[in-house]
Amino acid sequence: MTRRELYDKQIAGEKIRRWQRESGLQGQEIAKMVGISAPYFSDIRKGKQRGSIPVLAKIADVLGRSVEDLLTDQKTGQETIQIAELRKALQPIFKSETDDIIEGIQLWRRAPHNFKAAFRSLLDA
Repeated sequence: MTRRELYDKQIAGEKIRRWQRESGLQGQEIAKMVGISAPYFSDIRKGKQRGSIPVLAKIADVLGRSVEDLLTDQKTGQETIQIAELRKALQPIFKSETDDIIEGIQLWRRAPHNFKAAFRSLLDA
């Protein structure tokens, strides 16, 4: 994995496949809920494609998990996406608001799935 690759797409794909089996959802259903094509979702879950962080976050959420669960390599205990890397990517765009965004992301990651679902339903109303 190179520095530009923020996570291992094979490990992420394995987790997505396992969580999909546990959820009982079909790939087309997940793709529709996430807002991506079924072939693109299939490539991500097979480890052939590297999904963007926002897409991976939506996939994880649909499957009742956090993006942190998806991007953490449990075999080594090390996060494969580091807050420092995220900060580095956000800083040129958001400048002084980067710390607040990072804090919000960390808070959202820790939020229970049912809270996220309720929050989204309020936004859709």
